Amino acid sequence: MQIILDTNIYLADVQLRGIGFQNLFAYVRRTGSELVLPRIVREEIVARYSDRLESAIRAVRKAWKPYSDLLLEDDSRDFDAPDVKYEIRALRKLLKSPAKGIQLKYVADFSGVDIHEVAKRGIHRMRPASDEGEELRDVILWLFVLAYAKQSGSPVAFISGDRAFWNENEPAAQVKEDIRKAAVDVRLYRKTADFVTANAPSSEEIPTDALAKMFSRQLIEQPALSLARETLTQEYWGGRIGRLFQSDGELEIVSLMPISGTFYKVDKDHDFAEAKILLKVKYTQPARGQLPEVSPFGIGAATAILGGETQVSAARNMRNPDFYEIEATVFGRMERRRLISVEVNAVKRLDIRTASQGLDEP
Repeated sequence: MQIILDTNIYLADVQLRGIGFQNLFAYVRRTGSELVLPRIVREEIVARYSDRLESAIRAVRKAWKPYSDLLLEDDSRDFDAPDVKYEIRALRKLLKSPAKGIQLKYVADFSGVDIHEVAKRGIHRMRPASDEGEELRDVILWLFVLAYAKQSGSPVAFISGDRAFWNENEPAAQVKEDIRKAAVDVRLYRKTADFVTANAPSSEEIPTDALAKMFSRQLIEQPALSLARETLTQEYWGGRIGRLFQSDGELEIVSLMPISGTFYKVDKDHDFAEAKILLKVKYTQPARGQLPEVSPFGIGAATAILGGETQVSAARNMRNPDFYEIEATVFGRMERRRLISVEVNAVKRLDIRTASQGLDEP
């Protein structure tokens, strides 16, 4: 399915972190659907975001002096406002790739929109134009949605909270008539939650023996280790792993055990499988016989970073392996129950042990 979000949906959660977007992204990953970003929506998002940010900066700056005048220990007296152009650059980057495994399809071509139809709707107050003949931006976007659905030949979900498209809880009569005349499969939703609820695929549990055959070690080893290395490196430098972890150490899977799995029915030919798999991963320090380079800080700072003398001692014993228990979330897209692609979407560290703690190498 192709999914088009109106500007108001993005601006309601401009960081795209809320549960509505997280559930939407999960749906897109599971079903292989595609998020479509029309140029008119992107440019309006950027323009309205810039306006809101500059307004917020002015409000904070106005309130800052009476606040800073009350500070006794903090020497800071000036409000450090963000640079709007850099924030806009970050927004454009976020819209291009809003979450792991999610890419937006940007469409700049509006050649399918008939300018004469736009003018007619404004003159005759036809939805989604307003009763005053305004909101022609809504008309252009709606005609784009219809043209895109016809061109793509696939179902299109259009999510918008704009009243121009709605008559209370139903799409406006003109909007429904447009869909009928265009002979396209366009479905309207007010919120991302409404879309996810209406399109949740039917599911069934996958037996663990079937999971082991479906997601074999050969299929998931390389992407799982790559993501595990990235995650463990971030956890080490974030202070959540006390023992030394270097990104160039040896990492290998020593055991793999399926935990649970679910089939999701997308349509009559396509399924999606999601599985949780427990991996035991062995990590061996690179055999260098020295601490990693930390020239800007020196050995004293290195000792602090590594958590004290015990960690420095461990760092010198470079070939003493650690074993990490990791839960991997694996997605598989299927045609007629035949696996066509596999993606390891996330890993979560559950435990860490050393060989000296009784977890022997297999």
